[in-house]
Amino acid sequence: MNLCVIPARGGSKRIPRKNIKHFFGKPIISYPIENAINSKCFDKIIVSTDDDEIKEIAQKYGAEVPFDRPKKLADDHTGILEVVKHAINWYAKKQIHFKNVCCILPTTPLINKSIIVETYELFKNSDYDYSCIVCEFPSSVQRALKSDENNMVQMINSHNYKTRTQDLEKLYYDAGQLYWGKANSYLNLQPILLSNTYGYKISSLLAHDIDSKEDWDIVESLFKIIN
Repeated sequence: MNLCVIPARGGSKRIPRKNIKHFFGKPIISYPIENAINSKCFDKIIVSTDDDEIKEIAQKYGAEVPFDRPKKLADDHTGILEVVKHAINWYAKKQIHFKNVCCILPTTPLINKSIIVETYELFKNSDYDYSCIVCEFPSSVQRALKSDENNMVQMINSHNYKTRTQDLEKLYYDAGQLYWGKANSYLNLQPILLSNTYGYKISSLLAHDIDSKEDWDIVESLFKIIN
């Protein structure tokens, strides 16, 4: 059995009520819910929240909210591993057990059902602990600069000074959108990026985290391009 967990706490400091802020006419959390439903990959699709309004909206768009997330798991310092583990254990107490669990973040309107399906197909019969979405850095980080208090810059790795960009290894970052994982990996709180993890590569057009008003505006622009 497969479980989808969408973590959506009520508190959001940089963008108030970010998880249910309207994005092209409907709450942004509705996008991952609807894409999860349309993917047909899941036996259960739930939203883990501590907020009554988020709960109501999540249920309106087809997700289940079977429990109230404990306050101790709803602060700025709680990671997705702890939130997903709580959900798995909640169902285990009801004798409902899952093999695979996918955590989809609530502000991910750029991912679609095809990405959910493709990442699952690559993951389900594999020996990976997790699978996440990655994107290539737009610039070679091996040639990164650091700056001091006087704005003087210096290369972090000076031995790359004469190396051509095309000769440097391609590097990737976690797009922060979804994480397939074996239920046991979540239960053991295995760090996602320090485990046996498969990276599903996507275009930069589909990868942008929303942490600020500027990020929100960028994602709106990207959404217009791809839809």
